Amino acid sequence: MHSASQTAGYLALLALFTLHGTLSDRPIAAINSLIEATPESATLKATRLAEGAIVFTSLWNRGPYANNYDGQCQPQEEHKRKWHEYKAFHEQCRRDTQCMRKALVWQCVDSDFCGGLGDNLHGLTFALYAAIASKRPFFISWRRLGVDLLSHFSQDGINVTLPDGFDRGCTGQIHAIDNIAYNAPFIIHGVSSRPDCLKIVTNMPSKWLFEAPQREILARWLPWMTHIKPFNAIGCAMRFLFKPSVLTIGTRQGFAHELPEKFSVIHYRVEDEHIGNTEGGALDRDYKEGVHEALQCAKDAGIHELVFVSGSGGVKDLAVKEGTDMGLQVFTANGEARHVDHDHSKLNPSQFESALWSDFLVMQQAESLIIAGVRNSGFSTGAASMGFMPEDKILYSAKGLYHDAFGFPGTTCEEQLRTQVRRHMPIST
Repeated sequence: MHSASQTAGYLALLALFTLHGTLSDRPIAAINSLIEATPESATLKATRLAEGAIVFTSLWNRGPYANNYDGQCQPQEEHKRKWHEYKAFHEQCRRDTQCMRKALVWQCVDSDFCGGLGDNLHGLTFALYAAIASKRPFFISWRRLGVDLLSHFSQDGINVTLPDGFDRGCTGQIHAIDNIAYNAPFIIHGVSSRPDCLKIVTNMPSKWLFEAPQREILARWLPWMTHIKPFNAIGCAMRFLFKPSVLTIGTRQGFAHELPEKFSVIHYRVEDEHIGNTEGGALDRDYKEGVHEALQCAKDAGIHELVFVSGSGGVKDLAVKEGTDMGLQVFTANGEARHVDHDHSKLNPSQFESALWSDFLVMQQAESLIIAGVRNSGFSTGAASMGFMPEDKILYSAKGLYHDAFGFPGTTCEEQLRTQVRRHMPIST
């Protein structure tokens, strides 16, 4: 835990960097300068990203594939013009009382059940596409674990912050949580047909609008978006709303070890009840096979330096032990993870970054990603989509807790590498 003076210092640095725009030219180097090694022992060498070590100006930072935005989302001038037209409409609408009466507000606050961070990104971006399709101004009300998330993003030419007091006059509501893909067009139709201001609480995956079963619907509502791949649905929408920053360099003493210039990430999704768990024992038995398989996937792909991200401290410790035995250098974050839909704690900014966003930002910086664990996690796929990571840089290791995990491609990591269905280029090339 940080002392009050340390926390105040981090907040002061955050304000200073935000005000003056002091940014690092090399995102990875910014992380490198903020890494410490845990004490060495005869049996284990574990390297950890330092808790509270990175100072953020934004909760979205440029990664190695950030320049893919135009090619994936607006490859032609027509596409850029259409995005620009909605921004112009939105700006004009904010000044028009009649137009504001048709606002669509995506809401996910502490009192709402709207899923984890991946679910939030699904729902937010789905609601944006629904607003554009129905010619409504779009706004965001997003507060989790006591933190206003919207205030930590740099808005890019469109102000989606709710005007003061506006939400009290917005009484229409749509709740669409954990729906099936078949319902996506019905929700957009509902948004389009209502004349009043609407609040929508949803985690509907935006990618469903871009998958084959919905393509006919997409072509009717948003014909200029049919080129967008389902995987990029989150990234395109988020980049339209916000602009990523570069990681800033925070100062801290005692950091002896650095991350490599290029690294890959394994994200191992545990069961919700194990998020934040720092114990070993039963977790070792439950997850050992899946962790070993994910690490073997990395080794088979030619990866030897990686960051292992998981919601469980016990599983991260297990990964370090297994990785060391396999000749891999495994980094993990010190912070205790939190699930934004199950944990109702109120966190200060430093705690929030340590518990959630440091892992998310590290995944945005990765050269490649292995998604593993008990299910295909929106946390990691959301980070990869926002980072515009090529799909051939992503592998899936599907060995779950008690069974093969659901929501994964139907091939093993070995089969993906052998058949090049998901061709992974080792980061050393």
